[in-house]
Amino acid sequence: MIMVIGPTKKKAEAKAEQRRKREDGAAAAAAANAAPAADTTAETAVDTTAETAAVSAVETEITAAE
Repeated sequence: MIMVIGPTKKKAEAKAEQRRKREDGAAAAAAANAAPAADTTAETAVDTTAETAAVSAVETEITAAE
């Protein structure tokens, strides 16, 4: 059986350690939010051939119905 007589750290040391962990975590989260991981401002190429074909097919149907 193991008996615990008292804490292994002083209260001030334990509080300081918790504060450091909390501040390090907050600093890491702020750094992650400040800089995006990827370039989100770059324009992306969009393939519109299928969309254009669908629109022209609809236009053809409308014209044929009139």
